[in-house]
Amino acid sequence: MASCLAYGRVVQIRRSIERVLGVLGPEPGRVVLGLAPGELPNGLEDFRHRFCGPGHLGSLLVSAGAAIRRYGSLGECFSDCWRRQGKQMPAALGDFAARLQQLDGGGCGHLLPNASRGSACKRLNLLLRWMVRQDRVDLGLWKHIPASALLIPLDTHMHRISLDLKLTRRRQADLKTAVEVTEKFAAIQPQDPVKYDFTLTRPGIWGKRDFLESPMLK
Repeated sequence: MASCLAYGRVVQIRRSIERVLGVLGPEPGRVVLGLAPGELPNGLEDFRHRFCGPGHLGSLLVSAGAAIRRYGSLGECFSDCWRRQGKQMPAALGDFAARLQQLDGGGCGHLLPNASRGSACKRLNLLLRWMVRQDRVDLGLWKHIPASALLIPLDTHMHRISLDLKLTRRRQADLKTAVEVTEKFAAIQPQDPVKYDFTLTRPGIWGKRDFLESPMLK
């Protein structure tokens, strides 16, 4: 849920996530497991996060609960997609989003991007970064996916910085660009190409890009 709502201004993102988690309480997994199709937890009937309304959010939570019931966990659901798609990340992302959409009739809408249409899938790749990598930022809970397979969560900030650092010349922040930038990072750190994401995107989010003038980055 947090990764799917990770678009827009940071202050708004945090406010929306905190509201949903406040309603779901200390055991959100138990709550989503108990949701029926079309149901929304009490207190979220007027939820709004930019383009996301209560119907989108409800469908996302219902589909998450359905995936947990069917596969045992969201991690196992993605693992099955990963294996069936020949361990190819773009295809696995598309399969994962499609399965979640199918579990609740496609009501999630834009909350689940479509890799087959060229989307960079920034928010799904952000979820994978959190769940696969392990350090003081990322959780490292999904042990079945190697960090070397991750794609950079390409958003406006990372795309701009990638252009500045000449990691890409592509002007579209799409899946092809995400793959290209990831390959450049993999040439430096093949086992963990996404490790630079958090550090490089902070200055862009804070509006402080003068660090790019550092001689170390020339």
